[in-house]
Amino acid sequence: MSGLITLSKANHAQGNAIFNTLQQFSGALGTALAGTLIAIAQNNHVGNGTAIGSKWTFMVLLVLIIINLVLALLFVPKKKSK
Repeated sequence: MSGLITLSKANHAQGNAIFNTLQQFSGALGTALAGTLIAIAQNNHVGNGTAIGSKWTFMVLLVLIIINLVLALLFVPKKKSK
C-alpha cells in the first residue's frame, strides 16, 4: 500500500495491477527456486536428498526474507505523527 500513496487516484488501478503482477511473479520464482534446490539435492544425495534440499531452500528463503526486511526498514517511509 505504501507504493500506491505516491500515485494519483487515477493511476491506483494500474499501480495495483503492477504490484499484483510482481507479487505473482515473485511467488512463481520462489516456487521454481525451491523445486530446483530440492531436485538438485535429490540427484546428488541418495536417501535423504529431499531433507537436504528442503534445508537448502529454507536457508536461501530465510536469507531473502532478511534482505527484504532490511530493505523495507531502509526504504519504506515512516508515518509521521501529528
